[in-house]
Order: sequence, then C-alpha cells, then structure tokens
Amino acid sequence: MAKTHAVRLWITVLAVSLTALALELLGWDASSLIALLAVVLLTRFAWKLRERRVTIDLLMGFSLLVLYLEGMVFEATLVASLYAVAEIAEGLVEELARRRLTSLEELLPRSALVRRDGRVVEVSIGNVKPGDIVIVPHGGTVPVDSVLLSSYAVFDTSMVTGEHIPRRLERGSLVESGYVNMTGAAIELRAIRPAGESLLQLLVRETEEALARKTRIERLFERVIPAYIVLLFALYAAASITLGPDRGLVVILAGCPSAYIIASSYTYMLSISLLARRGIVVRGAQVLEKVPRVWAIVLDKTGTLTLGSLKVAKIVPGRRFDEKVVDIVAAAARASLHPASRAIAELSQEPLPVDYAREEPGRGVVAGVAGHHVVLGSRSFVEEYTGEKLPPSPCGSTTTVYAAVNGVYVAAFCLEEELDPSAVEVVEHLKNMGLRVLIASGDSHGPVRRVAEKLGVEFYAGFRPSDKTKLVEKLQARGPVMVVGDGVNDLPMLAAADVGAAVARIALVAKSADAVLLKGLVGLRDLFNVSLRFHTAIMSSLIVATILKLLALVVGIGGASLPVVLVIGDDGATLTAVVAATARLIRGR
Repeated sequence: MAKTHAVRLWITVLAVSLTALALELLGWDASSLIALLAVVLLTRFAWKLRERRVTIDLLMGFSLLVLYLEGMVFEATLVASLYAVAEIAEGLVEELARRRLTSLEELLPRSALVRRDGRVVEVSIGNVKPGDIVIVPHGGTVPVDSVLLSSYAVFDTSMVTGEHIPRRLERGSLVESGYVNMTGAAIELRAIRPAGESLLQLLVRETEEALARKTRIERLFERVIPAYIVLLFALYAAASITLGPDRGLVVILAGCPSAYIIASSYTYMLSISLLARRGIVVRGAQVLEKVPRVWAIVLDKTGTLTLGSLKVAKIVPGRRFDEKVVDIVAAAARASLHPASRAIAELSQEPLPVDYAREEPGRGVVAGVAGHHVVLGSRSFVEEYTGEKLPPSPCGSTTTVYAAVNGVYVAAFCLEEELDPSAVEVVEHLKNMGLRVLIASGDSHGPVRRVAEKLGVEFYAGFRPSDKTKLVEKLQARGPVMVVGDGVNDLPMLAAADVGAAVARIALVAKSADAVLLKGLVGLRDLFNVSLRFHTAIMSSLIVATILKLLALVVGIGGASLPVVLVIGDDGATLTAVVAATARLIRGR
C-alpha cells in the first residue's frame, strides 16, 4: 500500500512538472510551481530522515532550488519530469510483482461448508473460525487445519506432504489444510486454526517481505550514501566556485546514484516476478546472488526426484495365470482410487463389466468382473478372503499387490515409484552447467540406486538426517552447496546448505527453505536460469549507467545544457540501465 501511495505522489509530481513546462512554453511564469516541487522533495527527504533513511530526494530538491534561484525554470521542469518518470517506473514494477503473487492464492479453496445453528452453510474461507464444524465432501480440499470428527477418513496428502499414497486417519487425528478427502463420503472436522495461517498464504506474505528486502548493491549504497552525498556537495561547491553554479549542478545531476539504486531494485523486482509466475518463491535477493555460485546440488529422492505415484515394474505369476487374468484384475482395480490400483488399472483397457465392487480403504478391493470374484490388495487382505497362505513378497523392497480370482492366487504385482518426468531433463541441464549432482536418501540401497542409474548421478543410500548434514558440510569445503528436499527429515540438511530449496508444501519445511518450488523439480532449472540472468543483468545495468554518467560529466563540464546532462547522466542512465536489465532477464542473453 505504501508503494501505491508513493507512485501516486510521483504521478502528482510529474503532472505539476508538465504543467510548469506547458506554462513556460506559453510564456507564462511557472517559477512558483518549481519552488513548490523543491519544497516537496526537500520535505520528503526530511520526513525519511526521521526514519533514519537518507534518500536522493535531497539532491533533486536541492537541484530544483538552485535552478529556481538561477531563473532556469525550463531546465527545472525537465529535471523534475524525468526524475518523476524514473520513480514511477520503479514503483509500478514492484506493484506489478506484488499483484502477480496473488495467483499463488488461487491454489487455496475460497469457501468452506460449515455447520452453524443446525444448518450447513457455505462461508468464505476467511470466516472459518477455530471450533467450527467443517464439512468436506468426497474429493473436496480441507480448507483449514482441523481435527477429524468422523470415525475415520482417507486422504490424498500429496499437496502437503508430496506423498501420493492415500493416508488413512482415525477420529481425533490432525488433518492439515490442503488434504483432499478420498473416503468416498463427506466427513466432519473441527477447525483448530484460521485460514490466514495456511501455508500458501504464508508463502505469499513471505514473498512480499522478500520484495521489501534489498539487493547487495542497494545495501551497499544505503551504507555509503550519506558520505556520498557529502562528497557530491563538496564537488558541487568546488565546481560552482570555478565554473559557476549552473556547471556545478552538472556534478550533482551526473553523480546522482538513483540510476544504480533504481536499476538494481528494478532488476530484483522483475526477477522475483518472473519466478513467482513460474511457481517459485524466493526469500530475498541474497538467494538470487548465491545460486550462481553453487557448485554442487544434493537431492532427496522420494517426493523430490520421484512423484510418489506408482507404476507396475513386473508381474510375478501365481498358481493360475494367463493373459486374461491381467484384464480381469485391471478391471477390478478401476474401482479403487488407491495409487497402486490406478497403476494396475493402466495395464489393460479391456472394457469388462464390473458387477459389484467394494473398497476397504488402506487394505484392498473386492469386485465382481465378468462373472469372476476378484480380491486385490495386501497379502493379509487376500489371505483373509481366500484362506490360502500366500508366498512372501517376490518384489524385494518395492510395493507388492497380491491378486486372487475365484479364490485362487493368480499374481503378485511389483510396483515402484514413478520418476518425475522432468527429473532426467532437469538433472541433465544441471550437469551440463558443470554442477556436481548427488542423491542423498534415507531409503534402502536398491530403490536409490535405480533412480541414480536412470539419472547418471552418484548416490548415498540409507542416510539418516545427520549423515545428510555431514555430507553437505563436506561438500562445502570446496564451495557453496544447494540442497533440494521435501520432508521434515530434510530440515537439518536444508538448514546446513548455502541455498535450501523445498519442493513440498509442509509448512515447517517451506518456512525453513530459501526457495520453495511449488511446481516441483522443474522449478529448479528456472531458479538457476533466472538467478544467472539476474547476476548478468545487474552487472550490465551498472556498467551501462556508469558509462553514461561519465559521458554526462564530460559533456556537462564542456558546456552542454543541464537537460542534456540530466537525460544522459541521470534519468537517461536509469532508463537505459533498466532496458539493459530487462533485455537480459526476458531474453536470457
């Protein structure tokens, strides 16, 4: 809101400046308007000084005052107009960045069903209070953190935990906002926290706070600007004595640091905006400054490189097996929403009739398919229905689903986690950049090795959180290290890293990370690309601004008019630097 007010102020300054310019061109006296603008800028400087902030309003206000006293009203109108344009541009870029962040909130439900006065009513999510009884229909998203009142419920927790296997919870269990009800019927919850404490709203707030943080260039100028202003005034005094007051202003107009500050701020705001549009939240300019210096990346496996969803790796025949068995079992599996059932259902598209189906959440499915009685699920579940002792899992460390048809064990389906489709491309992109990529996982050796071989990277399996932290510290002996994880067990590793990125939406994990990749691992490539462009854009804009300021100083001392000096050395340098930064960021050159 403060930034919106600032933009309005500069629009007003621009309007007054252009009015003064028009009056001058018509031959009317506009000096009083210039005096008014000088007073406004100097007053604004004094007001900011109360907050212990030294701004360049002092330089511009002083310049307008000198021009007014020298009777150079036309030049003063140009100085005020161009300065206002540059300030408006900076404010609008930040405002645009903030508006784009509101798209993150679209992932949250906007309303909720609440039981009040014996009736179920729909209210906006902001009106859900702790203690309210919330009704969530099948397929609906839990709007606020709650406690389960129904006897049990099955949830898709992938939005919160990254885990795609449904989770069964009993009465009294904590249910986090973002869980999706997969029970098959509506459930009742008691809200324990307001919607304002949800994770995505937290991320939006933290990104807005990041917009208020400074780049390294801005922080440097904030530290030196008081001494820098004193130096400029000293040089102004010397130049005024030797060359005259109007030539003395050349030093102030060409030396004004606004081009550096605005170009740096603009580049940062545009980078934050670009990342937000791609589902990436970063906490401050220091993240963008650190990423290009990273030499190694440590990746967690489950939920980071893998989707958490399953696919059938192999089928182990049972006592009676033929091609029709797969069609029959796949048809029965379509009656379930469990990820394992979905994977098996994809094995066949044969449209066999399903006579009846019943799912026991967390255990298995019983179905009638084309006259056959099918039982599909865990070993104990199938044994319970068939009365047959089944063999131990033939699938090793991977998930096993047993199937029986007409009371006879027919097959075991071995399922493994599905690799994120973007993982191969993203990891290859990182390796081509010269980065060392490693996997550090708490999973057993087999699953981790399979993923590592597909990606062509080194790996460490069976690692405890403390082991992961030690690995990061060992790699840091050579240079900055980035860690990408998704679970609470990754917190120590994320905290130890120079840059920690979270791909999950667990609040504790997201709050501890330097960056949050809301769209998954694919965001990692964008984070590196934008960070590299940010670094290049900052350098390019500062070099361009410096060259133009030196040119303005030379032509100004040589006798060029003040508007020419201003156009080249201050506002011209600012706008040119902004254009250079935009070209680097948007085109990626």
